[in-house]
Amino acid sequence: MKIIRVFLMIFMGCMLAANVYAQEFWKNYSTEDGLPANEIRAIAEDANGIKWFGTDGGGVAKLDGDTWTVYDERDGLIYNNARELAFDKDGVLWVGTPRGVSSFDGNKWTTYTTENSELTSNHVTSIVVDEANVKWFGTYGKGVSCYNGTTWETLSSKNRLADDYVIAIAFDRDGAVWFGTHNGISKYDGTSWVTYTTENSGLPNNFVPAIFIDKDNIKWFGTANGITRYDGENWKVFSAQSDYDILEDRTVLSINMDNDGVLWCGTSTGLWSFDGEFWKSYTQYNSELKGESGFWSVYIDSNSDKWIGANNMLTKIGGKSTPLQKRSAIPIQMKITGNFPNPFNPSTTIEYYLPEKEFVKISIYNITGQRIRTLLSQEMPGGTHSIVWNGENDLGSTAASGIYIFKLEAGKTAMSHRMMLVR
Repeated sequence: MKIIRVFLMIFMGCMLAANVYAQEFWKNYSTEDGLPANEIRAIAEDANGIKWFGTDGGGVAKLDGDTWTVYDERDGLIYNNARELAFDKDGVLWVGTPRGVSSFDGNKWTTYTTENSELTSNHVTSIVVDEANVKWFGTYGKGVSCYNGTTWETLSSKNRLADDYVIAIAFDRDGAVWFGTHNGISKYDGTSWVTYTTENSGLPNNFVPAIFIDKDNIKWFGTANGITRYDGENWKVFSAQSDYDILEDRTVLSINMDNDGVLWCGTSTGLWSFDGEFWKSYTQYNSELKGESGFWSVYIDSNSDKWIGANNMLTKIGGKSTPLQKRSAIPIQMKITGNFPNPFNPSTTIEYYLPEKEFVKISIYNITGQRIRTLLSQEMPGGTHSIVWNGENDLGSTAASGIYIFKLEAGKTAMSHRMMLVR
């Protein structure tokens, strides 16, 4: 009877796989195809649609069409265990490793460690870049380091962070930042902190290695006991099961959502998808996935293709196998370069560029949309300009800690930029 049950499971898996393959194209990549190592820990895409892969042991590889290029310690990468990747607003690639951070501008590698910077720990476990181009580095045991290109800031358990072992970082649609740690979730809106654990929320486990925030601002948290969703009021833990896996028994390592609104989750034992109603499990038995464990990264590219980084292979799931398309560049007529430092206390310098002479109005708004300060209202010549905000409102009172919006209006064009004041 046991042999019959196994046969039926394999047969059902083949039928399901046939249905999947009829809809999407699957392709696997390994060292035989040009990858420097088979364990893929991180995936990113640059402005030209080129995919970059962080590997464990082989450095960083990029795939341009069918051409692979590898960067490792011989090129200037600090360590070949490249476990986190992120591009900043200037197109610079940031690589997090257990020995520090390396950045690559296309020509030169630069390294940041505890010895030559204010990075709190060399073991970097997560990297995100916010709208102000500030780089946020989660570390293993030393909290979070924020770098704006000039200065460093540190957030830790001393600031009410749930734990100094930070594995995941994400920004929501309101500008608040969420941290997944070894001991729960922390939310910081620039003013106050809130921590969620199994004791005061619907978290099924305090170990949170993955966070995804969708277009509706709903938070999805991957935990050591499956996945939970939080809409700001209610928590929901999913008890999904298949013939091959039980979601709530697994650690969810990565989460993403495609353009059709389908959620994809990489777990310790397989890949899952959720269309809002039904969960589907993909393993080596019912798909072309070759491994059973360590699905570290799920990335959705600009073509809505899924890239799955696992401990033994890279897999692409897409509608077709056409070459990667480059995105056309959009010329910038007016630009806010940024503010330095950010986060800041007590003042920050804001830089912007005008293509020609215009009447310019510059205002500061709080997170609720209330204008608190008018910094400039006059005609300005074309070129690069800077202006200082000293952290005060129009009445001369000191503004409180929090997130503020810098709004630049010139002619018929308006742009905004987010800043964080930390008292």
